Amino acid sequence: YAAQTLTDTIRIKGVGSDSFINDTLSISAARLPLKSFEKNTSFVIQKDNLKADTITFIHDNTEQLLSLECGVKVIHDIKDIRFTQNRIDSVKIAISRIADNKTANQVKIYFKVE
Repeated sequence: YAAQTLTDTIRIKGVGSDSFINDTLSISAARLPLKSFEKNTSFVIQKDNLKADTITFIHDNTEQLLSLECGVKVIHDIKDIRFTQNRIDSVKIAISRIADNKTANQVKIYFKVE
């Protein structure tokens, strides 16, 4: 395989959810929806069927009125990230304010290399 080819299986599931957000090969990015009415959102991330990690985003939520027809959108401000370190090495917040789903790479998760 080329150095850029990902062969890892990454599974991502919201804590308390029955369905996976991602359950595929060759993932390099994923959209993780934060809860609009709670200040903590947690996900379970499992790499290569090994011991899973839990990552928790601590965030504030602010509603912004778009219009009477469209209603409001929620802006999330990430205050902190807590995570286990079974396979996750580190997590970096690149952009702490999430105002839309269009901005990529707001949080970067780095896995341990073995």
